[in-house]
Amino acid sequence: MIYKSSDLDRDVNCIQDHEECVRTEKNFWGNEVCVQWNTVCDVYREMISMTLTNLDTERGTWYYNVVSRCKSNQPLCTLKDGEERMPYSRTLDSTETETLGFSTHYLANGQQYSFISFTRIPTKQVCRDVIKTRQDCHTETKYRTVTKYRIVTKCD
Repeated sequence: MIYKSSDLDRDVNCIQDHEECVRTEKNFWGNEVCVQWNTVCDVYREMISMTLTNLDTERGTWYYNVVSRCKSNQPLCTLKDGEERMPYSRTLDSTETETLGFSTHYLANGQQYSFISFTRIPTKQVCRDVIKTRQDCHTETKYRTVTKYRIVTKCD
């Protein structure tokens, strides 16, 4: 089957954060007072998407996994064995386009990344009588009368 897919779009945003003091100074009374704050992200949301278009004249079903993996050195990553696969499928009619999307949340020290992996792409069914193979063919012997003339020179 003929199809096209776009590149994977990835969007990661902080959805929960807190302020942390990064620099303090002593005030007039000798107390430590924060003079510079930094915003620290606690929870991220990752959204991935790609566009799939069926360019064929027949309907087809695409099977794929959304695979999520822990990034290295992320002790709070909650994925079992560092990876998770979630199976999906999409059926598209001829010339139909659809956006495949997925969203996940993770902690700041449990970062992960996700991607789409196709497991089965539809194939086109070709009828047997359209394409002949050697097994479909047989040998026939045909006969016909052949008359040939040639000029011969004779010496005396």
